[in-house]
Amino acid sequence: DANIDPLGVAAARCGLGLLVLSPLFVVVRRQLPRSRRVIAILVFLGFVNMVIPWILIAAAGQRLPSGVSSIVNSSMPLWVAIFSTLLLKTDRLNGLQVAGLMLGFSGVVVLLGLDGFTDLGGDEAVGIGLMLVVSISYGFGAVAIRRWLPGVSAITLTLSQLVVATLVVVPLAFASGAYENATITTNEWLCMIAVGAGSSGVAGLSFMWLLGQIGAVRSSVITYLVPLIAVVLGWAVLDESVG
Repeated sequence: DANIDPLGVAAARCGLGLLVLSPLFVVVRRQLPRSRRVIAILVFLGFVNMVIPWILIAAAGQRLPSGVSSIVNSSMPLWVAIFSTLLLKTDRLNGLQVAGLMLGFSGVVVLLGLDGFTDLGGDEAVGIGLMLVVSISYGFGAVAIRRWLPGVSAITLTLSQLVVATLVVVPLAFASGAYENATITTNEWLCMIAVGAGSSGVAGLSFMWLLGQIGAVRSSVITYLVPLIAVVLGWAVLDESVG
C-alpha cells in the first residue's frame, strides 16, 4: 500500500496519460476545436470519461479486489445499449442484440466465479456502488461522443479530455494532500506508469479511435475482456485469490 489517496491516483493517471500523448499535440494543433459548443462538450466529457470515473475507480480499489471491480465495470455495454436507445438512431439495438449483451455479461460473471460477491460487507458494497457509477459514466460518455462529436478525431478527443482532467484533478490532489503520506517504491511507480501511460494514454486513444470506427455498442464489448486480465494481474501482482 503506497498510502496514496484516490485523488492522487487519479492525478497520476491524468498527468502520465497526458505526458505520453503530448507529442501528438504537434499532429492536432490545427485540429483543436474553436467552437464554443464543441469546447463545452469536451470539458463536460472530460469529467464524464476521466475525472469522475478515475477518482471513483481508485476509491473502489481500496475496497474491492480488482477482479470484482472489473466485473462490475464490464456492465458498461448494457448501459451503452440503454443510452444508445435514448440518444442515438444509428446505434440502437433490437431485443436479440440486447439479450446477447446480457448473455455476454453473465458469461463473464460465471466464468470468473461469484466468490468475490459473497459475504460482502458495507465497505465492499460501497465499492460495488462506486464501480457501477463508473460503468454508467463510461457508457454515457461513449454514447455522448457518438451523439454530439461524431466528426472529431480520436486524437483530439483524447488529448482534449486529458487536458481538462489534468487541470482539474492534479491541483485538487496536491491541495488535498493526496501524496503527504505516500511511500512510493519502484513497484508503485511501475504500476502508475502502466495505468497512466498505458491505460489512460495509449488504451484511451485506442478506444476513442475504435468508437469512431465501429460505434459505441460494439466498441464497448471490449470491456468483457477486462475482468479476465484484471483477475490474472491481481493474482500475479497483488497476490489476490482467483475465485
